[in-house]
Amino acid sequence: MINNKEEQNMQKIVLLATLVITVLHISAQTKAEEIKSPIVSEQDADYYATQTVLWRDIARSNPKDEQAWKNYFRAAWYKKWYNQADTTANDVLREMEQTIPGSYIYNYACYRKYMGLDECHLYAQAAMKQLPETMDQHDYNIWFCYAAQMGDEENMERIAKRYYNSGLYSPYVLQYNYNELQGMEENGIYIGNGDAILVPKWMMQYAKGLHRDKAIVCMSFLVLKHYREYLFKKLGVEMPEFKEAKTQADYDENVFRAVEALRKGTGRPTYFSTFNGIEINKPWEDKLYNEGLTLKYSDKPYDNFKVKRKNAEECYLMEYLIESFSPNKWDSGNRLNANYVVMLSDLLEYYKENNIKRYKWLHRILTKSLDNCDIEEERKQRYKELIK
Repeated sequence: MINNKEEQNMQKIVLLATLVITVLHISAQTKAEEIKSPIVSEQDADYYATQTVLWRDIARSNPKDEQAWKNYFRAAWYKKWYNQADTTANDVLREMEQTIPGSYIYNYACYRKYMGLDECHLYAQAAMKQLPETMDQHDYNIWFCYAAQMGDEENMERIAKRYYNSGLYSPYVLQYNYNELQGMEENGIYIGNGDAILVPKWMMQYAKGLHRDKAIVCMSFLVLKHYREYLFKKLGVEMPEFKEAKTQADYDENVFRAVEALRKGTGRPTYFSTFNGIEINKPWEDKLYNEGLTLKYSDKPYDNFKVKRKNAEECYLMEYLIESFSPNKWDSGNRLNANYVVMLSDLLEYYKENNIKRYKWLHRILTKSLDNCDIEEERKQRYKELIK
């Protein structure tokens, strides 16, 4: 049950959910640029449209340049996010089939096109055998996620170690996810969606050996039979029957059934990501308690505010928000840093009345966190209202 300060916190979470996904960099581009994952740099529709044309010209003038084809396809792929009727990505695939058939980039692109369908596995398995010696963040991300949904822990570990050792992953995103795990009880289950809150947790487990007792569950993967079979077997829980999904409501019901079966069947402490959003967490909202950066399920009321204070004071490592020695280049890193303000600002009122030293400590951390965030000034000011 969301009580006392919880309703205020959940309103803050809604605010963040609105802000966190909509930050775009709008700028006129005149030269071809590497097309990065939106968790690194999210752009607007015009950007992707312009980059599609620029990379198209480069790819056509250098037909064997696989990197050009990769960026051409990625730009077209993200352009479709803003217009589902856009067919440019399909056109790019047809061109690639004529110029670089059977290549890593071709198999990569076909996997993206058929993701979620049976055909995708043929291309994914072919691409996994062709992984280049040098990969970018997007390559690592997509193949790690494929291994995760297949329950292929051997490749999860292999790719996670390569990914971590490459130095490509944002230390800010890793640090935030580490703190989420730090605030969970032993053997807890974390249930969420989104690359920036799942991949780094898996990376820490498989590349660093940290928090291996925790079970990280991707909600969107629960619609996949092979993922469910792997997960339920690993956690020692009998898998419930699922109805044939024909509508979004069917899919939602199956996910709800899966989560409930895992929660009840394991008896483990269960935590939901604040980034799931109100609608996704809605079936459990009356029994979710804010413990800082995560929401814990509990059938019985308890003093979650006390746990929240303990997490902030003893479990979370937040000094990196004050001073860091690596640039925060990822959009998702900036958003996660801002989320500390959303999730922890209600502690300031308590500390101001009961522990002025702690008040100064936390206020400094949250203020510096915002000062160091590369987000729009208007949005930054809205966050600052929370820590006045």
